[in-house]
Amino acid sequence: MEEEKLKKIVREGYGKIAKKESCCCCPEIGRETGYTEDELRSVPEGVFSLGCGNAVALASLEEGETVLDLGSGMGLDCFLAAKKVGGKGRV
Repeated sequence: MEEEKLKKIVREGYGKIAKKESCCCCPEIGRETGYTEDELRSVPEGVFSLGCGNAVALASLEEGETVLDLGSGMGLDCFLAAKKVGGKGRV
């Protein structure tokens, strides 16, 4: 696929999400990128991810660790990481 056509498809897709013409926070999208049903239900309503995967599931986070999320989303991974690192950790 040529580069400009691909950019147009991506731009239009994210545009629909931003305009709420598309379902961005549906559980199907979360499941497709590696989040479990329990994880998706455990975050505040309206928090979702447009990322490419469940980073918290890939990390070996332990109680008391510090996590820095350099993403630009709504904080889904931060909510999940906070549960892993507990009250002694920082996100």
